[in-house]
Amino acid sequence: QLQKAGDRRMAALATASIIRAYFADSKYKEAVIAAKDALAIFRELGDREHEGTMLVELASVYAQLGQLDLAKDTAEEALPHFRDAGNTADEVRALEILGAAEDAKVTLQQEKEWQDEKKKMLEAVKTALVNREAADFKEALTAVYKSGYIEAEDLEVTLTPVFERDPAGATEFWEENHPEEFPLPKQYLEQEDFGAETCFKSCKSFDRRNLYLGFRFGGMGYGPAFRLLKTAHRKGAQGSYWSHGHTTLTLKDDHADW
Repeated sequence: QLQKAGDRRMAALATASIIRAYFADSKYKEAVIAAKDALAIFRELGDREHEGTMLVELASVYAQLGQLDLAKDTAEEALPHFRDAGNTADEVRALEILGAAEDAKVTLQQEKEWQDEKKKMLEAVKTALVNREAADFKEALTAVYKSGYIEAEDLEVTLTPVFERDPAGATEFWEENHPEEFPLPKQYLEQEDFGAETCFKSCKSFDRRNLYLGFRFGGMGYGPAFRLLKTAHRKGAQGSYWSHGHTTLTLKDDHADW
């Protein structure tokens, strides 16, 4: 109606509410289109302060879309508009978006570097296992264990193809060259170890199999309430071997075991 009445400025101002509605509804592409349309109107009218407002709205959407460089550049473009108008509040908002985009970029880079390092560490174990290089295998596997935040499932996914190709040979090499300072996972599955100190200690790594045994044969091994353990994974500060874990349990009333 504002557009029909020829009040383009008020129509563009009203667009800010539409953009936020799109944002709340996760319709980010529509929000970008609306913001650009309003931005073009304010530029045509020479309204620099509200041009800055639309730039900030646009930067927010870009950040949500993961387009961090574009969000950063757009927020930076808005800053002089607010400074010229003496609008400190919106200047602060632009700076917040700018800072958040910078932080997100750093976090993404750190995550990429960690994933690359994680892949490199796991591949080192796999290569040593395939080539039967005992010293390299011990060194690589020790590094994985001491990292404290490479999941047992990651190691399992990486090494399973090797064990499937040569079950006997890979298992023999694994057992003979496993780092002495870390107990073999299979030890927790042997009947004579049930109730031993090593069985209780297995819970500190929060491996899903070991934690299952911890529930069954430790202080909580008293009955059907726990049923099968579906998954368990570490959550905590990276690098901490003692990170506390959380479990997800699936109740199986029809399970033959309990």
